[in-house]
Amino acid sequence: MFVFRKFFDRSKNAAEPGKPGTAGTDSPSKPTPPIASTGAVLPLRTWLPTKLLSQVEDGFKLLDDISAAVRDHVVMPHGAAEMIALFILHTHAHAAAQFSPLLAIISPDSACGKTTLLRALAVLTPSALPVANLTAAGLYRTISSRKYTLLIDEGDTIPIGQNELRGILNSGHCSDSAQVLRADGIFNVWCPKAIALIGVLPTTLRDRSLLITLKRKRPDETVTALDRAALARLHRLGERAAAWTVHHRERLAAANPAMPPELTNRTADNWAALLAIADVAGGRWPQLARLVAGRSAAEAQADISAGVMLLGDVRKVFVVIRTDRIPTTDLLEALKSMEDRPWCEWRGRQAITASQLAHLLKPYGISPKTMRFVNFTAKGYLLADFEDAFLRYL
Repeated sequence: MFVFRKFFDRSKNAAEPGKPGTAGTDSPSKPTPPIASTGAVLPLRTWLPTKLLSQVEDGFKLLDDISAAVRDHVVMPHGAAEMIALFILHTHAHAAAQFSPLLAIISPDSACGKTTLLRALAVLTPSALPVANLTAAGLYRTISSRKYTLLIDEGDTIPIGQNELRGILNSGHCSDSAQVLRADGIFNVWCPKAIALIGVLPTTLRDRSLLITLKRKRPDETVTALDRAALARLHRLGERAAAWTVHHRERLAAANPAMPPELTNRTADNWAALLAIADVAGGRWPQLARLVAGRSAAEAQADISAGVMLLGDVRKVFVVIRTDRIPTTDLLEALKSMEDRPWCEWRGRQAITASQLAHLLKPYGISPKTMRFVNFTAKGYLLADFEDAFLRYL
């Protein structure tokens, strides 16, 4: 693991699309040395043995083997290993995709297996670049020089909530918009990415992510150490993944996978490339991938933004009071009485205030008004002002 902050590779040795040294080209090329050594197994080489390229492997067997291998080293929730296996094949077939979700590996605390999982990904994915810190300039200049698989550890120590860095990561979700404009040029930031962190992602990044939540291993749970021998075995799986995508890249580029009804809008974009891979792989994977995607979408919906959570809670209040308006003070009291919600300890362990409520609702075009109630006049909210937001976001 190392830190990068500067532009490494705009010299004559920089790889260009379609030329030797570029990962993900249609034909094998000479190996390109890594920009830094991890001290363990070298990153997945950018050329493949002729024997591997001459064989056409069953995709479902490859996905089974990858998911089982990953599960050996990290305790993870149901369906996570299958999601990771599909994401690994996506990194190899990245050029065939229109959308590329961020793989977000999160946990509530340390020692939950995040770094171990990133170490495994580093030898399973093409041109892996593990980093422990980065800046916005380092990000777009380095990715533009060569299409790495970016693996970000310690994401909670990086200012990903800042506008510039978050905007660059957001733009890399879609191949059509993965461009950064600076005075010295246009930089392409289209590459597969994964991030590991404690806590939560900013909302806009979370919307573009496949979420995996890890927990600390229990005393009765066992995993296999990710030693050099294990890394070498994973490396061979990565080579098999690269060979499989060489044979199937055209089918993946032309794919238009059927979406389960629960996958809509950006969630459908996040899963499009992975479902295409599952369909081409065959076996149990087309159905399995859709089951995992549906479960993941349901969990992501439960982890909603504060604004959408507030809209849902306000709607519940209006259902209970059965009237078309409510004083701001009454709405605040109703929100603070919800024990499973954060409104009673919103900021600094203090209850949400009238100004904070108005600030959260303002982006949805909702604001308090002075209005008449039965026996008094006060600031409050009209149900009619919420109806459009209820239809759009709930």
